[in-house]
Amino acid sequence: MVQVYLACSKEETKMQYKELASIVATKLSSLGFNLVSKVFDSGMVFKSIMTFKYEGKAVIGVNDVNDAEYIDDSELYDSIVTKNTFERTKEILRMSDLIIILPGGIGTLAELFSIIEEIRTKKINKKVILFNYKNYFSDILKFIIKAHDEGFISEADIKLISIVNEIDTLNDYLERMER
Repeated sequence: MVQVYLACSKEETKMQYKELASIVATKLSSLGFNLVSKVFDSGMVFKSIMTFKYEGKAVIGVNDVNDAEYIDDSELYDSIVTKNTFERTKEILRMSDLIIILPGGIGTLAELFSIIEEIRTKKINKKVILFNYKNYFSDILKFIIKAHDEGFISEADIKLISIVNEIDTLNDYLERMER
């Protein structure tokens, strides 16, 4: 079973972001991926879960103890409850073959940088795709480039993240991936 983590927001966002989550989830499920996900009843996360379930794919829920009630209310293939968000992120990384970062808030950014740090320091071979949809992450990417230019981030660290800007580019990347 090939599994993907789709990092995105649980908050109620603009419809375009929920539609984006659904489009990406539909593509991933059509390629045979199953979903590892936080479980919530709103936002892009909920839209992703519902799309994978609609497409007949397995959804494995990973929540921290503070959000365990959402897992109890969901029909999932499997679920795990961790002590805290740090442990949740580590479990998600362990279980996922691919991580895709969609637009999101503080939690999504925390996951992005935590996952990159784990991959960097533990030499874990996982693919991370940052989907810079409508230039959502452009300011963060500028920060990363500045940190590189100032000597804080190595070229090798930057290469741990694949950046795509368009849905067609993401689709091409996913179709070329070895599974």
